[in-house]
Amino acid sequence: MYRDHQRSVRGAQSMKESLKTLKNSPDFYCEMGWEFASWVPFISRMCPSDTYRIYKQGSKVRIDTTLVGFEASSWKRGNQTYIFRLDEDAAPQFIIIDHEAKTATVQTLHDDEPLEEFSPSESAVELRMTSPISTTFIDVDKIGFERSYRGGLLGWISSTEKTEYIDEYECKVFNASNVNLVTKTRKEHLSGEDTSRARQEEGSNLLSNLLSTIVRTETSEESTTENLIDTGLTVDEYLDAEFPLNGDIGRPKQVTKKSNNFKATLWLAEDFPLSFQEQVMPIVDLMAANSAHFARLHNFIRMQLPAGFPVRIGEFLKNLAHCLASFS
Repeated sequence: MYRDHQRSVRGAQSMKESLKTLKNSPDFYCEMGWEFASWVPFISRMCPSDTYRIYKQGSKVRIDTTLVGFEASSWKRGNQTYIFRLDEDAAPQFIIIDHEAKTATVQTLHDDEPLEEFSPSESAVELRMTSPISTTFIDVDKIGFERSYRGGLLGWISSTEKTEYIDEYECKVFNASNVNLVTKTRKEHLSGEDTSRARQEEGSNLLSNLLSTIVRTETSEESTTENLIDTGLTVDEYLDAEFPLNGDIGRPKQVTKKSNNFKATLWLAEDFPLSFQEQVMPIVDLMAANSAHFARLHNFIRMQLPAGFPVRIGEFLKNLAHCLASFS
């Protein structure tokens, strides 16, 4: 309840700030391409590609896409439009238009909704108590960037820094190392039956199986600290900021961490006509809450990247598949 309320408030505030930032920047149109590919037939069948067409006018943003979901080992195609705008009361609105179904869904976000509005139903509580808690993110702590150098005999002799043209833009090429996609899952609240069911569902998930084909490290982070409920914890101790808890309040946590290591390449142009921070980054912020692709890209490009506009970003998955995101 409290977490849902906090997430809603922060989401409304973030969307409002992003739209206000865009209002002060020049209008533009650009295309953002996604390409997932693999030489492995089974994997290539699950690899999507799409071009997001992005229109920005004032504080209004329109994004057209054809990827709408994933079903039965393949991506579901459609024709949808996302619209972000501020209404007459300056409240952020998110609109989904389905051109094939000829429907529009309008959601107005407020950062002052009362907590009581987020009281969960019994079915929602039951679902959460019988499902694992999982979060996926890119670990940016150890990522490093270095210039890419030309290969071959001449590159070995002169160590020439690599540049390539993407469309008409000259780009410096950088390599990123130690890019880790991390998934953490908690299951201490599940019964034995729920744990078995969750394991079966994960095994039948084709996207999870794709990642499992890549070299992966898996570690169990089960808590070895004492249970503070068993040893006793007073209210005064809990509220004392200086009291050393040194344990889990309630049941000890059972956390499983899975990590997939990737290599990434960036093509950075210094003369690209768009401002990355003022025009593109706010749109990535808007879409990150609605698209897994944008969410992972958001975590990566929020880092302190080398100078230049990232015209193209590529991630390479152990020679099995690659993902390219590009702007034009």
